Amino acid sequence: MTWILLAAVIVTAAISIYRSSRTKVEPLSQVSSDVGAPPRQPSHFSVPLFADDVPLKKGLPLSLSVETLGGISTMLIPRGTGLPTAHRETFSTATDDQTSIQVHVLVGDRTLAVDNVTVGKFSIVEIPRAPRGVPRFEVELAIDDLGTFRFSARDLASGKRQPVSSERSLSSPLSHPSVGRMLDDARAEEAKGEYGTPRTTPYEYDMDSVVVYTKELRDLVESTRAVLKAETAIPETARRRCEEQLKIAERLLEANALPERASVKLNALKADELEGALRSLREAAERCR
Repeated sequence: MTWILLAAVIVTAAISIYRSSRTKVEPLSQVSSDVGAPPRQPSHFSVPLFADDVPLKKGLPLSLSVETLGGISTMLIPRGTGLPTAHRETFSTATDDQTSIQVHVLVGDRTLAVDNVTVGKFSIVEIPRAPRGVPRFEVELAIDDLGTFRFSARDLASGKRQPVSSERSLSSPLSHPSVGRMLDDARAEEAKGEYGTPRTTPYEYDMDSVVVYTKELRDLVESTRAVLKAETAIPETARRRCEEQLKIAERLLEANALPERASVKLNALKADELEGALRSLREAAERCR
């Protein structure tokens, strides 16, 4: 009897081992097919803006802005705004086949971007190649009731979240003394009138002029490039001057892509810079014809 039971146990174990070997999955087939592919970019980034000692019950202690043409801070969420809050802006590409758009987000109430604190340099990435101005994205800048900033973007064509990346962000939350110093500096700047209209008064920049000058400048850049390529008898001095003005104009056009609409201070600056570049390039182009 004992031998019969022992034989039964051995047969049962053999069958179990056989079945296990038949159903075993090879190690390589268990690995996800995504292995080896580049990691997916996140759909948002969060950055704590203020330390625990900064009171937030009365609203946002410092304004939130983005850097626009000429290094100006374009305010999007003014200080004193109740939390939580969010602001949305539409962004697009400035050149053909552009695959990313950078948005430099700042906190502070100074007129120039360099005088404020960088929250982050965020990029909308993985943009499909297309003619300039065709890809359009809604960027959301949000701040929760704890003072944490969140950056995200949505493709307006598909309605889907667009991948984003961050090149640089605030290393540590701003303390109460830091916020106080930044406010004192902003008030001193406004009192001196160093940069014209105080930041507390909103103005809309002349968007019509910006659109017209942008189109004229783009057209002139393309026609001047064509002349430089086709004409071989252009004097070297004139050609060099044209190339210099073309580079200035192209940098200006790229910077002018952000944002598509916004409330800004020094409302004529954007149009004035475009007009100046247009005039300088026209003068240089005349010598090349």
